[in-house]
Amino acid sequence: MLFRAPAQFAFRQLGIYKSGLMLVLEHFTNLIPFIALTVSLPGIRLKRRLVRLGLGLAVLAVVHFILIVAVSAVYNTYALSPTAYKYMFPLLTVNDALPLVLWFLLFSEEIIAMFRVKKRDAAVEPTL
Repeated sequence: MLFRAPAQFAFRQLGIYKSGLMLVLEHFTNLIPFIALTVSLPGIRLKRRLVRLGLGLAVLAVVHFILIVAVSAVYNTYALSPTAYKYMFPLLTVNDALPLVLWFLLFSEEIIAMFRVKKRDAAVEPTL
């Protein structure tokens, strides 16, 4: 919803008056999982977390705009034919998976550190 007015303005500037904006609006909920994953990750300083959260949200916003343009181009070319869905489905799937991929890319060190097994002191016990 946040990008509806800027997207419609950009479309008019590009000469696109019929867009598939309504086809992609429900896929813009991926901001919520990204924020939840970022906030729930333990052991990160606040400044570092906020910088990465801002970077991730900026990337998601750009991808949302690109998705609007791409789906609109497909929609204007193929309407709602099976061919249109053949092109739109991969775009929407990548968009829906992006929060998890982006979270892992931005926080890979912290995520890997969570799953590392800490070695105990190598005290050797005598065997009987």
